[in-house]
Amino acid sequence: MKKGIICLAVVLTGCGSSPHIDISTVDGVTQVTNPITGIEAASGGDVTFETMLHIGVMDGPEEECFGPIRDVTVDSEGNVYISEYQRHRIAVFDSTGSFLRYQGRKGQGPGEFEAITALSVDIQDRLVVFDRVSCRITRFSSEGALIDVIRLQTGEPWIRADMLLPYEERFLLTGRVDDSRTLFREYDTTGAMIAAYGTYPPGDDPAFEAKTWGSAAGDVLILDDGALWYAKNFFHDRLLVYRDRTLCRRIITSHLDVSPYTARSYPDLESLNKSRGWSWVGPGYYYGAQIRVRSCLLAATPDHRILHLVSFKKEGDPPWAELHAYWYDREGRFLKSANLGKSPGEPACMDRNGFLYYIGHDDYFYVEKIRVICGEA
Repeated sequence: MKKGIICLAVVLTGCGSSPHIDISTVDGVTQVTNPITGIEAASGGDVTFETMLHIGVMDGPEEECFGPIRDVTVDSEGNVYISEYQRHRIAVFDSTGSFLRYQGRKGQGPGEFEAITALSVDIQDRLVVFDRVSCRITRFSSEGALIDVIRLQTGEPWIRADMLLPYEERFLLTGRVDDSRTLFREYDTTGAMIAAYGTYPPGDDPAFEAKTWGSAAGDVLILDDGALWYAKNFFHDRLLVYRDRTLCRRIITSHLDVSPYTARSYPDLESLNKSRGWSWVGPGYYYGAQIRVRSCLLAATPDHRILHLVSFKKEGDPPWAELHAYWYDREGRFLKSANLGKSPGEPACMDRNGFLYYIGHDDYFYVEKIRVICGEA
């Protein structure tokens, strides 16, 4: 079975309807309450997929045989940047899937990496890379030339940064630093932290989430008007919107009948290894969890809508993920939804033309560009 990054353009010709929506103010925050229909009730008629591009092979040239892929991003020309976590480098392909070059290698020098965890491309098509071990941001030109290396002045080691978003000569990182519950941290081009804000929403199992949320903080989107949208990874029923570093809008999307996960604490590593599901290990704790509902991607579409992709675990041998898509206007009002069926991979990003990119890893690692057409219900 093929694997890779999938680029997906979503075309809507009719995916459901928009029932009554309530807008109120709760504790000084605008609250948009969308219809209580149950998130599993999403439907959108016939859905078809069209693969536009496939990058990656099981056997073949070295540049197309990937190790584990950590992240993917795309520039305005359609060039695809793929980070290989264990090989400490980034493979660059053009919009047709032809290999262009490698950027980076293992090391501690300029342009070298120890653990690439996040990629992004800024408005000038500069590639921006975060290394969590060296706690550095590295920028490359669109031609691959090294621009600068910025060491973050954090004073604390990063456990993980889920996402890196460059904007206005600043960098927004999401994730956890030690035991901090601050979601977002902004740094300038000298590496100085200029702001820390955002509170991680409490979950059904506070003890479990207090230990594990830093390895899965959630999805973040910054719009051209400066609004920051956030979706918690263990997704339940709401999106949060920040403006000027302050929570300004709470969007109630739906109401789940079950928790997005079932978690359990284990006394030791041996007991944890006998369990099934995802696992988290740290000083003095061993957690295992079955994740049922997970936020996969927040993206702004070319028609100025907000797309939210949510994954639902389905039982089977092996278990599989069903992908649901939800569209909102920029005020958070629910517009349309669609059940996209079995997910072709892990959604990674959307380019400026509305194509989504996925990472696949069934028999080998690959990237695909896919167009999704949602027909009339």
